[in-house]
Amino acid sequence: MSAPRYELVFSDPVGAARDVVVVERTSATGPGGHPVYADPTGIIRAEISDRDEVRVLASGGHQEPAQAVVAHRLREAPDDEAPDDEAPDDEAPDDGAPDDGAPDDGAADDGAPGDGGRGDGSRDVA
Repeated sequence: MSAPRYELVFSDPVGAARDVVVVERTSATGPGGHPVYADPTGIIRAEISDRDEVRVLASGGHQEPAQAVVAHRLREAPDDEAPDDEAPDDEAPDDGAPDDGAPDDGAADDGAPGDGGRGDGSRDVA
């Protein structure tokens, strides 16, 4: 059975530069009889075998065939599991600010050093 999504990793000949594109299965079949996968734009199209062998297909004129391409199957998250890039419903997304354990009063932090994020310019006393 074929995976519904793959991550294609394109590398330069020495492996220094890499581009990564996620492709999804289409209803098309490639010249080798395997499913064709495409990115959302339709520019990147690849036939991927059940052994994860990749054949990049031309989607327009003046394209050079990609030589160093590797396909990685993407694991599908179960319906009851939130994807890694989304916070669960009962948690707020991380805003990158350190968590001091105090409840958030909703006040904007004006960035004044030592005011504890209160935004009033007052100083914390140790």
